[in-house]
Amino acid sequence: MMGAYNYNDCYFINHNQKKVCFNFESKKRVKGKVLKFIKENHQESDIVKYLNAFDLKLEIINKSKRYLTYRIIDK
Repeated sequence: MMGAYNYNDCYFINHNQKKVCFNFESKKRVKGKVLKFIKENHQESDIVKYLNAFDLKLEIINKSKRYLTYRIIDK
């Protein structure tokens, strides 16, 4: 059985041992840059500022005890 985080584009484990997952659903061609930035920077405020530069938005899909799932979409 595979974890739910394996079906996402990018994930990391935060300080509360919660898996933070990201799905990239934008039509823009910046997926590689955005996912590389997310892997290096785990602060939500920094990620939101970086996404604003590309006119993208971070949206919460699911929030549970073990997972926090975001969707990256166009504004």
